[in-house]
Amino acid sequence: MDLKSLRIRYALISIIMGLLVLLAAVSGHYLLTHSREQAAQHIDNRQRLLAQSRAIRDSVWQAREAIGQFLIDPDRKQNQDRINDTIASAMKNTQRLLAMHPRLNPKQLSRIEHVAQLTQQLQKAANQLIKIRLDSNLEFPSLVLARDEMLPRQQLVFDAFATALQETADKQANDPREFRLYRMLIHARYRWSIIISDVRMLIASRLGSYGMDSMTIEEHDIELYLADFRTSMQKLKSMQHAPEAGFQTSIAIDEINKQYKSWYHNYQKLIDIHNSNKWRSDSIQLHDSVNPLLESIWSELLSFDASLEHNAENDINMLGNLAQQQGLMIWLIGLVGLVFVVLGYIGFDRAVLKPMLMLGQAFLQEARNGTNVVDLPKPGSTETYNLIRAFREMRNQIHSRQQALEHQAQHDDLTGLANRNLLMQQLSQLVEQNKRHTDNISLIVLDLDRFKEANDALGHHIGDQLLIEVGRRLRSELRDKDLVARLGGDEFAILLKDAEQHQARKVCKKILKSFEQAFDIQDKQLYVGASLGIAVHPQHGHDAETMMKRADIAMYVAKRNHLGFAFYEANTDHYDMRYLSLAHDLREALIDGALTLAYQLKYDINSNQPVGAEALVRWDHPELGEISPVNIIPLAEQLGIINRLTSWVLKQAIAQCAEWRKQGIFMNMAVNLSVYDLLSTDLIDQISELLEQHEVPASYIVVEVTENAMLIDPNNAISILQRLDSMGLRIAIDDFGAGFSSLGYLKKLPVDELKIDKSFVMDMINNDNDAVIVRSTIDLAHNLGLKVVAEGVESDEIYEMLRILRCDTAQGFYLSEPESPAKIASLLAEIQLQPEWPRKHG
Repeated sequence: MDLKSLRIRYALISIIMGLLVLLAAVSGHYLLTHSREQAAQHIDNRQRLLAQSRAIRDSVWQAREAIGQFLIDPDRKQNQDRINDTIASAMKNTQRLLAMHPRLNPKQLSRIEHVAQLTQQLQKAANQLIKIRLDSNLEFPSLVLARDEMLPRQQLVFDAFATALQETADKQANDPREFRLYRMLIHARYRWSIIISDVRMLIASRLGSYGMDSMTIEEHDIELYLADFRTSMQKLKSMQHAPEAGFQTSIAIDEINKQYKSWYHNYQKLIDIHNSNKWRSDSIQLHDSVNPLLESIWSELLSFDASLEHNAENDINMLGNLAQQQGLMIWLIGLVGLVFVVLGYIGFDRAVLKPMLMLGQAFLQEARNGTNVVDLPKPGSTETYNLIRAFREMRNQIHSRQQALEHQAQHDDLTGLANRNLLMQQLSQLVEQNKRHTDNISLIVLDLDRFKEANDALGHHIGDQLLIEVGRRLRSELRDKDLVARLGGDEFAILLKDAEQHQARKVCKKILKSFEQAFDIQDKQLYVGASLGIAVHPQHGHDAETMMKRADIAMYVAKRNHLGFAFYEANTDHYDMRYLSLAHDLREALIDGALTLAYQLKYDINSNQPVGAEALVRWDHPELGEISPVNIIPLAEQLGIINRLTSWVLKQAIAQCAEWRKQGIFMNMAVNLSVYDLLSTDLIDQISELLEQHEVPASYIVVEVTENAMLIDPNNAISILQRLDSMGLRIAIDDFGAGFSSLGYLKKLPVDELKIDKSFVMDMINNDNDAVIVRSTIDLAHNLGLKVVAEGVESDEIYEMLRILRCDTAQGFYLSEPESPAKIASLLAEIQLQPEWPRKHG
């Protein structure tokens, strides 16, 4: 006998299984017969359980009668004791029944445990009923509500009326009744007195103090008086700010309204209690707690008895029938088992043995002439399944390698996004398909703002991680069918399928909103912006190359105009040449000295004296005329020459400060620093050398930085400013409120001044929201020990309001326009500025 043969092994296993099934059938028949003989023993147990259950029912019935006697005569101590005794008897009998738990099935035991819980709850509920019935405060909840909630509030209303009447009478000592407000207060107080009197009578009547029930009439009268009182209060509210109404009267009217509403809310609760059939707590306790518990205990015991009786009558017959049925079933199972063994052998031969033979032949053919694996039989067993899976795995690996090569050719290695090739391929396909349809296709080109600075300052490994996170964030904001691609460097593209212009605009806003959140890269929070250009097919191009070019042009327009995003427009094609020309001119102007500085004075609001000046770059372009810093600074940042420009401004401004000091003009000099200046390693040394060269105290120089300067590398920016602070320079936050506005960074920065953004100051007279922002900023700064400078002061009204709000310094065209150094010197020739004022923290 070959034991390695699967057929022989299966035959031996089948014989053993058949014998085991026959043995199980004989054993089962014996056990069921024995169980029928034991059924008679269960009858005696059930009789004992039934007797104990009836004892519990008797105690519960006696407890119900005792509770009824107590409600009739609550002052009799014997009635209270009988309640406790009967409930205690029920609990004791329940515990005896629980002690017989070996004779109970799980369901019966659960019922008796529930009865034990219910009797404990009944004892607590009965004690609470006794307590309520013996205490009138507990028995009538409306008395507590009237005493603790309504009475204090009605007295507060009377007090407020007294205050208002006293002040109104004082304002017209001769005859206060001439005041309409005084008469209205008298009328309202009279109505309130009537209401309180009627409510008291209502409560007394409902409690039986008058021996009659006139509640319906009294409620109607009270509601009429309340309506009249509310009308009077509405009139008083409309007269609250009349000339005859004093400050205390106005407050008193508000207090009357407030306390009346609270009083009326509690009055409604009192009426609801009186109108319900549960206005007495003892009836509520009896109806909601005691009676349901008694019914539940009785119901559980009846169900328990029913289960005992039912089992006692049917147990023996049921077990006898079950024994016969199970005996026959076991014999049947044995027969079916034998049949199954035979059929199993046949199935095993077809499902395993023959397929294995076919697999062996297929392997041989595959090895000899490469027969396709698709012709293999379907797996009928683990062995055949494993063999077929091995073939398929080998083929899948080859296919996966091919797919990996194709994926590598069409995707970016760093981010895993699609590359330019895949983008252009899908864009071309969509454009071709769209010739037969009317769907729009939107192409968005995205370029990151401030990425180069973060990459240079923090290292390329941080820059790579930032690009990966940007790709993930873009992908999370788009639909599954949209495509995100990295074109190279910090430039991405988004292909929106079936998207019109309004849908593309919505996507761009969503992306810009997501970029307001910081990117967490290796414990650093980096903020980068984005500029997006959009081209839509077929409006902006009929082929992929044209759409890519025009989306790129739109992106440059958005970046240079700080628009966030822009759609392609035909008149912007010439924009690149104009931009390149202007960039070239700025480089030449910086080299040739064509740039100049103008100085705008800052005035101390309390003394109306100039206390400082801000250095502002001016460029007189030969063709475009004068160009302001608003256009010069962003252009210099984009060209990468902002550090050179800042160096030039620092040299000119510090030298001018030194010159004014020689002329007896002691004012501080403010210089703006760009976000990129805070990334420069030479900034500290350069300022130190200039101060030493021109013998200017550091406290006379104020460096102004915007809140957005914190965005690229907050930790490095804080470090630079702390070093400047340690040198003695003053630090000012420029355009406060219009940027990042993080109080967390404000605590860490060594700040001396806050400059409120002019967008809030210029319209604070007409815009209440702007006025609130200005006032809050001033209060915040003063609470932090900082000075406040308000920009954009262009009228006397704004200047006076700033004085009222206790602003420290003002700056704007109303006070002084940016002027040349000579003009500033002539304006200040006769003003003796003290050299002590600008010292740091002074």
